Amino acid sequence: MCGPEILNVLCAEHHGKGYAVEAARTVIERVRETTDVTSMCLTTDAPNTGSRIVAEKLGFAEVAVVTAYGADDMVFYARDIRR
Repeated sequence: MCGPEILNVLCAEHHGKGYAVEAARTVIERVRETTDVTSMCLTTDAPNTGSRIVAEKLGFAEVAVVTAYGADDMVFYARDIRR
């Protein structure tokens, strides 16, 4: 269960202000309204608690810890965007 991947990168001075959640919600809504995509995913470093909180606020569920992007502690999340 994974369609397009959500990515976010913010300068440290913008962390904790809700920008990543707001932007990703807008992208998810747009994908839901304009495509047949039914699921999306995201991957973040396990120690990156900020991105993990964003994933959970967006309704993504942790699926597994995987090796990706040259790291062996990436957390893979997925979400059905029809809900």
